[in-house]
Amino acid sequence: MGVGALAPECLAEAASWDRREGGVTGRAAILATAEKQSAEAIEIDQVVTHGRAGSVSGRVTRDGDTNLFCHVIRFTSASVREIAQLVSFEHPGGA
Repeated sequence: MGVGALAPECLAEAASWDRREGGVTGRAAILATAEKQSAEAIEIDQVVTHGRAGSVSGRVTRDGDTNLFCHVIRFTSASVREIAQLVSFEHPGGA
């Protein structure tokens, strides 16, 4: 989201990232797209995991605007070592 970095080994080679701006497929493409993001602050409100699935939600501030966000994550296995699919949502009004 523009704060910190995602380690390449956290993504499966064929991982996919679905987001408002369009889908991205493959580890290298996801990392390149993520590097282009910037954020001033991220506040995490909730993290939920169960088996091969998880979600994280909160608020992200970019260019002075704060939005709500949610990432839904599907891992390759219950060991949660590699992300297979990431679906990201962002909604205005998170101030």
